[in-house]
Parts: sequence; C-alpha cells; structure tokens
Amino acid sequence: GEIGKYTLETYICQFHIWMRTTGENGNPKSLLVLVPGSFWANFVVCTAVYLFLSMRLFKVTVALKEVVLPNDVPAIARNLARLAAGAAAFAAAGVAIHAAAVPQRGAPSSV
Repeated sequence: GEIGKYTLETYICQFHIWMRTTGENGNPKSLLVLVPGSFWANFVVCTAVYLFLSMRLFKVTVALKEVVLPNDVPAIARNLARLAAGAAAFAAAGVAIHAAAVPQRGAPSSV
C-alpha cells in the first residue's frame, strides 16, 4: 500500500524526529514534547510531524536517486566520475589541511 513505500524513512526518522534521545549513549527514552502538558495532543502532533517528514524524505530520496542514478548508462558513468572527482578533491583538501595543521617532525616549535 501507500504507507509501505515509506518504511525505510519511518524507521530512520523514528530516532531523529519522533523520539527524544535523553538516555545514556543517545538512546531514545521518551517522545519528543511539542505540546507540553497534554500527552495525547503531543502524541498526535509529534506523530503527524514524524509521518509528514518521513514522506518528504522519501520524495527527496527518490528525486536524488533519479539525479544520481538515472536510467541512462552513460549518464550514470558520468555522475559516478563526478562523484569520484569530488571525493578525491575533498580527500586532497583534507590531507592539505591536516598537513598544514600538524607540525612537522624536527621543525622548530613556535612556542
């Protein structure tokens, strides 16, 4: 059915949207409170927000999938090459930043 399309998104969102992480190691312990003082009103509002955002996340996921992995094989290859180039650029930037931030062995200290 219609709700079955959103199962992955509802599973992921339940810990990030619906439940409040207050426990040890970020374990969810209670429902998020948007309407203080009324359990049922809060439950209805939080559940509505949770379901709405899960459905929106599904639509965004589908749109991104069509952009990143279209049905055209040359377009997929082109997108993967762009993704690899972007990852390589970020990795190179990370190495450069790390090299600039970490003092070299044997270099005089500026202290």
